[in-house]
Amino acid sequence: MKWSARADSIRALLAAGADTRQLDPWGNTAWSRLLHELASDTARVVYTASWFRALSRDVDINRKNDDGCSVADYLELLLKEPNAAKAVSAYLRLVTLENGGKRIEWRK
Repeated sequence: MKWSARADSIRALLAAGADTRQLDPWGNTAWSRLLHELASDTARVVYTASWFRALSRDVDINRKNDDGCSVADYLELLLKEPNAAKAVSAYLRLVTLENGGKRIEWRK
């Protein structure tokens, strides 16, 4: 599927009120799947960071998928990438909790 078709699909699902907590067969939410793809194509972060808040609705960012990665893990990877960090940081700040988990402070 082309990126533009994926983007249109994500926008349509969000507009329709899709359950952002729904898991695929590998334990990924829509947001964790998107972040996983963005980790290997950081140039696209600029076009998708504005969706992060909507995709995060009721999602446990510390829950691990079948590969042992969480939304928080993927966000940390993106925040270390120069191409992605500025776009991601414009929308959120990832905060480490006393128990080692993470939470998001939204900027926008």
